[in-house]
Amino acid sequence: RIIGSIQTPESSSKLKFEPTKSSFCHLSLLLHNFLHQIEE
Repeated sequence: RIIGSIQTPESSSKLKFEPTKSSFCHLSLLLHNFLHQIEE
């Protein structure tokens, strides 16, 4: 939130969409690693 306030209005509008993508990829990576550990 602090970083977002420092960004310009144009950047903040992009940040609304980007975190959704990155967090989704991050969650799928965690899920992939989690399932991989279960298999072992």
